[in-house]
Amino acid sequence: MKAERIEHLRVADLTPHPEAGIVPQMRSDEWASLLADVSRQKVQVPLLIQSGKLILDGRHRHKAAVLTDAETVPCIVVDLSEADQLKAIINAAVLRRQLSDDQRSVLAARLLPAVSKAAVAEKMEHARAAKAGNPSMVANGASKERSRTAVAKQLNVSEKKVRIAAALQKAAPEVAERVLAGETKLAAAARESLKGMKTPKEAAKADPARRFSESLHKLYVLMNSTRNLGGIKKLASKWEPKDRAGYAKELRRISAELDKWIVILEKE
Repeated sequence: MKAERIEHLRVADLTPHPEAGIVPQMRSDEWASLLADVSRQKVQVPLLIQSGKLILDGRHRHKAAVLTDAETVPCIVVDLSEADQLKAIINAAVLRRQLSDDQRSVLAARLLPAVSKAAVAEKMEHARAAKAGNPSMVANGASKERSRTAVAKQLNVSEKKVRIAAALQKAAPEVAERVLAGETKLAAAARESLKGMKTPKEAAKADPARRFSESLHKLYVLMNSTRNLGGIKKLASKWEPKDRAGYAKELRRISAELDKWIVILEKE
């Protein structure tokens, strides 16, 4: 990230990034200390500002500046992609807060929708660049990591914890808020709030349309991976007998699933 020189921008012109609210608020004692410090000597640490005057890092310093009637604050202005804006917000949260694994897991879960949206935008941007023949964009390439994997890595938590936190956020957002505030543990909150809920696998079994989609998806993945690796003849020529047997077994299993669906469809 290439930062520009420090500029003094009008406090009234700045506004927090739409995703900045995902990051937990300062504790009351931290906020009191910051406000007292800004009252004495104004804002000393520059805010990180996305061009367009969105605050990526420094919303509490900005709030303190508003409450102390400051006209301007020091800022570092950057021009980042949507994905990099989110990374900057996450980095600021991790660096400036002593967050536990549980808190970071809930934070990751809250960021997932925005990270997924940014990842899609990044892929589209790279696809357009490839079509236009932009060599630098094509060389850099868009990330192929899953959004959950990427955000878990950045916040240094396990994907399993992010998955649990995401389920908790969906089922009981008020409980997830308590975990984020450090008032309760993720495991205890999940046990209480997710008790009796179906796992994704159980939900799929209970939903015929979803089971049908999963059967087709398995076939799609198998066919595409085979084609991308040179086709079945090329692959089979390199395989040991046990590998060919394993592939045939998987095909028969998927075929059996599809046969069941064909029977159901013909009865309807």
